[in-house]
Amino acid sequence: INLIMKTKFKLIIILAVLIIHIFLMTGLSMIKHYNLLSDFDLSQNERIVHNSINGDFFYFDIDNSEHLGIHVNLIYIFIFPFYFLFPKTMLLFFLQSLSFAIGAFFIYKICQKKKFQFYQSLIITILYLFSANNFFVNLEEFHPVVFAVPFLIMSIYFSFSKNIKFMILAMIGFILVKENMVFTLFFIGIYFLIMKRKRLFVITSTIAIIYFIILISFFPSSYLSFLNERYSFENKPFLDLKLMTDETHLNYFSSIIISTAIISLLNPLSIVGIPIFFQNYLSNEGFQHCFLGHHSIVLFSILFISLIFALKKTQKYNKTIFKISFILFIFCLIIFNIKAYGLTKEINNYQNTIFSNCIINERSGSNLLLIFKLKDNINYIQEFNNIPKDKKLLLGSMTASYFSNYKEIANINIDYNKEKNYYDYIILSQDVFKGYFPILKELYPGLTENILEENKKIIIYST
Repeated sequence: INLIMKTKFKLIIILAVLIIHIFLMTGLSMIKHYNLLSDFDLSQNERIVHNSINGDFFYFDIDNSEHLGIHVNLIYIFIFPFYFLFPKTMLLFFLQSLSFAIGAFFIYKICQKKKFQFYQSLIITILYLFSANNFFVNLEEFHPVVFAVPFLIMSIYFSFSKNIKFMILAMIGFILVKENMVFTLFFIGIYFLIMKRKRLFVITSTIAIIYFIILISFFPSSYLSFLNERYSFENKPFLDLKLMTDETHLNYFSSIIISTAIISLLNPLSIVGIPIFFQNYLSNEGFQHCFLGHHSIVLFSILFISLIFALKKTQKYNKTIFKISFILFIFCLIIFNIKAYGLTKEINNYQNTIFSNCIINERSGSNLLLIFKLKDNINYIQEFNNIPKDKKLLLGSMTASYFSNYKEIANINIDYNKEKNYYDYIILSQDVFKGYFPILKELYPGLTENILEENKKIIIYST
């Protein structure tokens, strides 16, 4: 009875931590959204889900593209039924937070599998769940890559639990998230080979190779467009040594070292992160050099599991070394989080926080905007809600994320040369409205410059 009560008590504590995380992150994501801080990625991903359940399968009408030709996020298929029943942005935020919670639960299970004491498992789980990386990506719009996190961790857990069927299911879920996950899965197979688990190597490699053949056979443009966009030779030479050793690249590499106190790199599992590391490190796009962003969230999870395995080996070798390593890891992660949350750096008069974009890219925001400015922005949300869903809207990259479930919307940066009065509403931030005002005035003569003098953050114009 005592054993059962202790086990239940431990489970209740873990579940309480996970539930707090889910509601906290979903709530903060909604507050951020209501503060008009959402942007194009949210509108893109939600619009694809909306269009799919309404007959336009994986079609992104804002830029008139077939999404599967850009990214193969087949995991969306499992989201469609939920969004059909509850077509709200909050659902995507909830599922994103839930994904991290499920991942954290299996982090805890891995710790228990490795026979860590409960308090040690709890500390590791909390540090993972509320790390700057997970916190940032939770609030960084919505990206389907977050669903790779629980599938990755479950794949590792079930492989060590010798539950091959569930491992295979988790691996299939993992590669369905995005086209580049297949390379990570192949390296999981290499890890199994290093660990002399040949059967798992064969299973994992077979799944990876078969899916890669399917991808290049049916969705070759997803790789070609990605390579052309992120690894082009134009302007920024590929594999340029000077560029690869600039501040942003070095910050990216140092973040990997600091976040897990280099301990994770001492375990063979860390090699699984090689594909994602080089995909980001060699990219011409600066935002991929941010270790906090969604591009690196799977890499962070790999390093965290590798850290757990490395700590366990030190525990077997010497308990004193284990204690030192454990304390060093906690200290380094706290230091990394302090830097990542922006408590040590100020740019453009704003204290950088996890709620803004990556501080390495010199973009700043403020937690004051997130929490205390809500009352100034909620009126815009109420105005948005008053616009009938059957109206045709001309939007900007930011405002598009607030009308993803409307019948017909267009992005002014791509499509504004329509005939007069084609759109029922023009909804743009004031800066964008000012930039396009001369063009819009030709299309809609009723527009006057008075509309720009109202000093509103968002301008809503009914044609």
